[in-house]
Amino acid sequence: MNNPVVVEINIHEDQVKAFYTNQELLKKQIKEQSQTIKDSFKNDDIYCEITEEIQELQKKRNEIKARIIESLSLSSVQDKISDLRSDLKDVQGGLFDHLDAYVRTSNNSTIEINGVSKVIVKSYSIGGSI
Repeated sequence: MNNPVVVEINIHEDQVKAFYTNQELLKKQIKEQSQTIKDSFKNDDIYCEITEEIQELQKKRNEIKARIIESLSLSSVQDKISDLRSDLKDVQGGLFDHLDAYVRTSNNSTIEINGVSKVIVKSYSIGGSI
């Protein structure tokens, strides 16, 4: 007789593999269809001309931004933003760890913060090969 837990795990594993395969197929189809659109744009002379003009304007804008940042000594502000983003990433990592532990220990997927009930959502994805 088969162990019901093993059977359930195998069913879930098979479903994950099937959904992953379907996801990759859909990504491939989207990429192919998107390429068709991009190719159509590349074949239009007016579109290409305007695109070049836009790129030149963006280059000029970036040069002006760099000049303003240098002239107003805004590099310290940019460094501060970078530090704050790093701090935010650390805090989010800690929040994830504590929410995960909270859900596991309390078996509850909601939490009240400042008088407001929040739903705890955990997301999964499949990364690259190991």
